[in-house]
Amino acid sequence: MEPAQTRALTWVRKHFKRGLSIFAGLVLALASGFVIVNSFITDASTDGVSAVKSDIRTLCTGCIMFQLETGQFPGDDNWIEALTTHTDKHKQHMEKIPKDPWGNEYQYRLVGRQQQDIPDLWSMGPDEISGTEDDVTNWVIDTQRLAGANR
Repeated sequence: MEPAQTRALTWVRKHFKRGLSIFAGLVLALASGFVIVNSFITDASTDGVSAVKSDIRTLCTGCIMFQLETGQFPGDDNWIEALTTHTDKHKQHMEKIPKDPWGNEYQYRLVGRQQQDIPDLWSMGPDEISGTEDDVTNWVIDTQRLAGANR
């Protein structure tokens, strides 16, 4: 090989390696960015579910207090009003009913389909559709709590 060809080949190899390392660096930075963004999204979703579980426990407690005082749980149509107002028949059990982290009202069903002893309470979750996999419900929370107590 002639010296000019050797110099050209050396120059190409040197710059190809540099270009490759820059490309590899960009790919690594992009992948790291995806991991970081994904962890923020996962944390936000987990925080939302934790907040919903806490809210549902509080709402269940309010419903139970109402039931102990009046002998019945609030009805489907007036459960929010029943828990947040004071009448001569019952106390005010909650200041207000919060919305879930996704801005939706909590769902309530007096005649529980999942439990006989307490009304069903749930959040539709981030997809805002009731009955889907991301719903957070009081019947799953109670089951998880009982499973943890049996360990």
